[in-house]
Amino acid sequence: MSLTKIQRFAKGQECTLQIPGVCSHDTEQTVLCHLGGGGMGAKVYDELGVHGCAACHDFIDGRMRIKAGADVKLYIFRALRVTLNRAHEAGLL
Repeated sequence: MSLTKIQRFAKGQECTLQIPGVCSHDTEQTVLCHLGGGGMGAKVYDELGVHGCAACHDFIDGRMRIKAGADVKLYIFRALRVTLNRAHEAGLL
């Protein structure tokens, strides 16, 4: 499966989730993290995705279980706003 323009755009971007105690800040592993998906193979639209490092992606997808210390929904909402602004400024939306 080939990546979409929005998915390719995520590569090298700063993680927009930046969940304290989780984020690795590793831009080399940044991907588009789909929000509210139904699991493997059941993804939502790319417009409902955020730029996330591998660690934050694992955390929001439930593959990493640690106490983040804050309401993760606030980080996700902020990340979505920042990611959508980036994509809009890049002419992808």
